[in-house]
Amino acid sequence: MITGKQRAYLKGLAQTKKASLQFGKNGLTETFISQVET
Repeated sequence: MITGKQRAYLKGLAQTKKASLQFGKNGLTETFISQVET
């Protein structure tokens, strides 16, 4: 297990990262495209 201090550090790192999008076997669907546009 990680300590609260370690968790807070990792959480802080995650806040600076841009969101990434992944699509699966259905490829580019209308739903996926609408999420990218918003």
